[in-house]
Amino acid sequence: MIIETFPTGITLGLFPDAFPVKYKIKHKIAFETTKTEMGRMVSLLQRLGDFNPSVHNIEDFFNHSSSIQAMSKKGYKNLEDRLDAFLCAYAAYWLANHKGKVVGDDRDGLITIPVIDEMEVPDGKSENLCACDLLSVILSASSMIL
Repeated sequence: MIIETFPTGITLGLFPDAFPVKYKIKHKIAFETTKTEMGRMVSLLQRLGDFNPSVHNIEDFFNHSSSIQAMSKKGYKNLEDRLDAFLCAYAAYWLANHKGKVVGDDRDGLITIPVIDEMEVPDGKSENLCACDLLSVILSASSMIL
C-alpha cells in the first residue's frame, strides 16, 4: 500500500485556520508575494512546537524571514523544495501516530492528509484512518529506503 499526500493538503490539514498559504512560485503571483507567504508558512510551522510530535528551531531550519525576502528565485526554489520534503515527512510521521483523512475516490484517486481538527477540513468523500495500519505501511516503506 502506498499513501499519497501533497504539501497543499498537508497545510490544509495542519493549519485549516490559515489555509491557503500560497508559498509556491507561480507565474501569476508576484515573487515578492510568494516570499511573504513563505514567511507566513514558516510562522505557521512554529506551531508544530506545540504538537505531538513537536518540532523546534523551524525558523533556523527554513531561514529567517528577513533572509527569505532577500532570496533569488533559485535559492527560494531550494527552500520551497526543502519545505515540501519536510511537510511530507512530518505528515508520514503524523499519520503513523494520529488520525488522517482520505480525500477522493477510487476512480479519480485518493490522497491522505494529517488532520488536527477533522471538523475544520472540508471534503466530499472521506474516512478516518487507523494509525496502526499507517504505521505498518510507513515502516515497510522506510525499510525499503534504508
